[in-house]
Amino acid sequence: MVSLEGDEMSSPLAFRAFEKGDEAAVLGLFETVFGTPLDPALWRWRFARNEAEPVLAELAWDGDSLVGHYAVSPVIMRDGWRDRTTALSLSTMTHPGYRGRGVFPALAKRLYARLEAEGFDAVWGFPNHRSHRVFIGELGWSDIGEIGMLSLDGGPQKGAGTRDPHIERITSVGVEFDRLLESCRGDALRIRKDAGHVRWRFAECPREYELLGYFAADRLIGFAAWKMFGVAADLCDVLSVDPGTSAALVRDVSMRAFGAGAKHLDAWCALADPLYPALERMGFVHGAPVTYLAARLFRPGPSDEGFFDLRRWRFSMGDSDVY
Repeated sequence: MVSLEGDEMSSPLAFRAFEKGDEAAVLGLFETVFGTPLDPALWRWRFARNEAEPVLAELAWDGDSLVGHYAVSPVIMRDGWRDRTTALSLSTMTHPGYRGRGVFPALAKRLYARLEAEGFDAVWGFPNHRSHRVFIGELGWSDIGEIGMLSLDGGPQKGAGTRDPHIERITSVGVEFDRLLESCRGDALRIRKDAGHVRWRFAECPREYELLGYFAADRLIGFAAWKMFGVAADLCDVLSVDPGTSAALVRDVSMRAFGAGAKHLDAWCALADPLYPALERMGFVHGAPVTYLAARLFRPGPSDEGFFDLRRWRFSMGDSDVY
């Protein structure tokens, strides 16, 4: 584990891209910065999911000690009727003894130069209260909006009732998810949640999620993903052909969550999302914590006018690496 003090930096830092064999140093820095270990399997799932693709991370070294790290994850966005190659901003870590020395901005500028050279359209994500000012003030990001947590209080009585017979648990992810995605085309901007993405994000993740599908005439017309988190439950994703199907999936998740002992069910949903009124009718209340949503376009053009319009975005908790 890295254990350096700020005044021990006697030579300029060395910056370079992540290389095979750096994983142990990254995991050690994570534990130093956040005070808790990171499951190596979770790191490999997020950052090294394909041996043929490089890990998109830049590192700062003081001699043999890792003191800074910034990584992104490739994400295909469905922007209206076109797809865009983007990067989701993820793990920013600076050793406590090196904070305030511009380590993070230096790493980010190097990584963004790589992304732009490799043809990425944008980098985006959910900056926290510590990094937000740096993204906006120094790294060319622009705010899109704020995301408030939606919460539904529950209890054992909310876990009872008759389940919708159209909703089944999904144990394998196949081409039906590709067909569902094509049925959900429109002007919104969201992650392209095809079979490959859903399989990787929920079925292959070391965390435990439950996937539910809504089937009509043996055709998948909607899905939801959720998980328990302590005394709470997280509604991590909902995608369907219409708001009514999405609402039915959310009701089913709530019954399962409260039946499993959850005290409340948490969710993200854009105010302009057609599902939002249904969540209000169910009793979801908008509150804290509030999360920033922001982005940077590398080659903005006339067709990007609506990219920073929060009303076009459709997001869920599963779009963030936190959930």
